[in-house]
Amino acid sequence: MPPRKKRLIRPERIRGKVDESRFFLECIREHEEDRYKFGFFLSAFLCALKSVADLIPLVGADRNERKQLKKDVAQLRRANPALDYLLSVRDVEVHSEGAAIVMTMGSYLELRPRGVDFPRSRFSARFEGGFHPLYGSPLRSAGSSRSVPVYKHRWRFQDYPAPVIDVCRFCFNLLAVHVDQTLP
Repeated sequence: MPPRKKRLIRPERIRGKVDESRFFLECIREHEEDRYKFGFFLSAFLCALKSVADLIPLVGADRNERKQLKKDVAQLRRANPALDYLLSVRDVEVHSEGAAIVMTMGSYLELRPRGVDFPRSRFSARFEGGFHPLYGSPLRSAGSSRSVPVYKHRWRFQDYPAPVIDVCRFCFNLLAVHVDQTLP
């Protein structure tokens, strides 16, 4: 049996994987509200991103060039913990129980009517008509505001503090720039 030769990967193949990653990143953004589709597209994005990182060293024509490209990717991972995290969480997502992502909700927003708030007990004796002479606005007690819930659906990895979409966007841009700089 003849010895196996290392297969040379063309740069177009890696650029295709970068485009695939971009497609799934856009799908993640569009389907942030639907947790099933979000999870499906996140898994596909992580696989495409990992493919980009794994295929970059295989572009080199000779052994020394491949080693250098592999060192460059390893250095990029060490310099950017978010990229290292995403590439490692991909293995958990695909081969284990799945990445633990949780949705965080925003807090309550306090809405107040327009105008000036004056404590009623302090000013009601002076301005019996209920209007302040300088502002012309009705006097309102401090309890006249109302709170409404503000829902900010932000997906986060359970063991990583930044929002999932922000981490994915940052890592994608990092690898896309690296591909453009290193590949012919």
